[in-house]
Amino acid sequence: MILCQCKQVSEKEIATFLKNHPNAGFDDIKAGTKASTGCGRCAFALKTLINKTQKKQVLHLQLRLPFV
Repeated sequence: MILCQCKQVSEKEIATFLKNHPNAGFDDIKAGTKASTGCGRCAFALKTLINKTQKKQVLHLQLRLPFV
């Protein structure tokens, strides 16, 4: 699904960017994908996707840690 209409950036592109750059912040993602660099209407959706993706990454990492 296209998240940023102005720059034609998909949710998948953003998720891939976050997978490759797990510590990326909002500005890093904007610079790396060009999402939310046009009119900015997708900024809230982009931030929501970032939070959702990063929470999944943290959970995935926690599940991979050995139990002590």
